[in-house]
Amino acid sequence: MKKRFFAAAGALFMAATLFSQNAADFEYEAGNGEVTITDYMGSATNVTIPEQINNLPVTVIGDYAFSDNRLTGVTIPHSVTVIGMGAFAYNQLTAVTIPGSVTIIGGGAFADNQLTRVTIPANVDMSVSSFNSLLYVLYTTNDRKAAVYAFSRSKDGDFDSLVCNNTVEIAGYHGKAAELALPEKINGLPVVAIGAEAFAKNHLTSVTIPGSVTVIGEMAFADNR
Repeated sequence: MKKRFFAAAGALFMAATLFSQNAADFEYEAGNGEVTITDYMGSATNVTIPEQINNLPVTVIGDYAFSDNRLTGVTIPHSVTVIGMGAFAYNQLTAVTIPGSVTIIGGGAFADNQLTRVTIPANVDMSVSSFNSLLYVLYTTNDRKAAVYAFSRSKDGDFDSLVCNNTVEIAGYHGKAAELALPEKINGLPVVAIGAEAFAKNHLTSVTIPGSVTVIGEMAFADNR
């Protein structure tokens, strides 16, 4: 049975000296030889999550653990295997690197940030066309899963986009143009996919799609005129 702990500065002095982030900044649960961080109580906006607390590996970032903390940067250790629902939502992150250890990413994990780049390990095989779909699970390959809208609202000008394995999916559109020519590249990377409902419910009268695009998601241009 899990026991709930509150990190105390005295008890965790040694852990605090090992990491750039003080372990006392985290509320967590320990069980089965692992740690789940459940809340962030620090004031730093550029956070390094410790790989261990009390000599136990930090393997789970709990639901909404770091949400709404004005974070501008976060370093996730290679001990983490699960990033919970809304774990880093409602911050000011512009880039994030997911370590190769992560196997599950919860819904809305990075929603409502200012992401322009997401780095995901090459060993994670996923469909770049699914990040804005209405399905609950975006991808399932070798037990690796990511839930819907994990990286929503990653803005590049008028477009919401996701970078995956050096390619771009356009996941949403916020412009007002009626006649639209989609870019072949965003931030120097090729646009290869248009996500489900990415341009739905706009006032588009014409769209030019570049030759680099190989995948167009369901209802990508639905409900226009």
